[in-house]
Amino acid sequence: MASFVLLLLLVNPFCFTTVSKAMGIGEVQPADNNDVKEAMAFAIEAINLKEASSLDTAKYKVVDIFAATKQVVEGMLYRIEFQACITKNLCEWNVPMKTCNVAVWERMWLTPPNDNVLLEYNCSPL
Repeated sequence: MASFVLLLLLVNPFCFTTVSKAMGIGEVQPADNNDVKEAMAFAIEAINLKEASSLDTAKYKVVDIFAATKQVVEGMLYRIEFQACITKNLCEWNVPMKTCNVAVWERMWLTPPNDNVLLEYNCSPL
């Protein structure tokens, strides 16, 4: 087996792909929209549940994500800053807009509904 690997390396020394740098525990890195889709959906759902009595049938809806980071903890911690509107239908120019910050702790090894936790959120008028 070892001679086969050596032969393979001699024939094609570039046959192994390089592995990108892995995140270290506690290291904060920028996150893109693909990284935060599930965390963002969970955060909006949790905020809407917490605010349900004051919103009646209106709900928070994401308009734009300004910034997002991810951090390896016991799971993954996402911190997301975004713009949201509060509306019953579509976000239009005349509906209230807010800037929000959330922290979502994702624990992949747990089964829903205990896999994600909304650690904090705050929203202020835009």
